[in-house]
Amino acid sequence: MKTRPPARHVLDKPAQLRATSSPLAHRLLGALERLGPSSARELGLHLGCPPASLYYHLHRLRQAGVLQSETRARSGQRSETVFALRGRELVIRAGKSRRASAELARSGRGLLRLAARLYAAAAERLPAKRGRPRRRNLLIQTQARLSPADLAELERRLEEAAAFMAERDDPSRDGFHCLTVALSPTALDD
Repeated sequence: MKTRPPARHVLDKPAQLRATSSPLAHRLLGALERLGPSSARELGLHLGCPPASLYYHLHRLRQAGVLQSETRARSGQRSETVFALRGRELVIRAGKSRRASAELARSGRGLLRLAARLYAAAAERLPAKRGRPRRRNLLIQTQARLSPADLAELERRLEEAAAFMAERDDPSRDGFHCLTVALSPTALDD
């Protein structure tokens, strides 16, 4: 991890997509995007999970080529494995095979399960304490028939929203927000 990873790492192979099919795998990838190279211990502290519960997913992601790892020595203690993304930004997209498309659907379901859990947990929290604004949950669902140019513009704007959140992320602030967008073609006319 001495060299800077490439800007984008495209995940489109069936094994890569399968490795990203669980909500915890998506949480790990998000944490590594925010924290940079981290050990299971550091990731566990950040996510509020025991490190032992992360190893399966970390090794699965590494074996699929989503993550890279190296061993680093800790002063006076045992060495630990540090995991890092293979690119500064991960792009998950459909592969060229039916199997890859099926695994992409599984990965999408895992990401949406995570989003549903986070949204439900936020909705169940108590109202804000006196003098502090209440955190908002925002849920939007819309459908439209778009031209190819309009679709390209929408994708650009969504990428800008994600970049805005990444740029403004400040670990010293209270309150954590999650943006999950699922944009897909549909045959439904309802």
